[in-house]
Amino acid sequence: MSALQQQLIDPRLAFGKYDKTGKGYLTRHELKCALAFCLGKVVDYKVLKWCQDLANKEQHGDVEGHFAPSTFELIVKTLGKEQEDEEKTIKAMFKSFRASGANKYISLEDYMEAVDELDAKTHAVDKAEALNAFFEIDSNRDCAVTYKDFCDLMKFKVI
Repeated sequence: MSALQQQLIDPRLAFGKYDKTGKGYLTRHELKCALAFCLGKVVDYKVLKWCQDLANKEQHGDVEGHFAPSTFELIVKTLGKEQEDEEKTIKAMFKSFRASGANKYISLEDYMEAVDELDAKTHAVDKAEALNAFFEIDSNRDCAVTYKDFCDLMKFKVI
């Protein structure tokens, strides 16, 4: 079991927590709250639309905007898998970026080597802009981008 799967909340627990009146389904708002509780992040409109489409298929014409327990579990499982795949991709990118596998960060030197390589291939890199980008994501200004800094960048959560 991956670290992400261990972090996910049991969908049945979340369903019960957000189906406060015991009606046997979640409304769209309750779904949004329960997903945030389970996944640790708020889902956007596109994801909610996908959830609604899935619920409509699963429930075969039941009331639109209602999410049954089995549909909710399927949604959490699918979104959790996507989140896990995203984490694996980001981790692989971070590892490949570093010149030295022993470091737990991307040094400014490693970064500039990668920028130089990219510029040699494309002749389209503005090195001053690339340097500014590095310092933008280096949250503690120590000339080293940590894995958290890198994840924030890849998930567009730059501080």
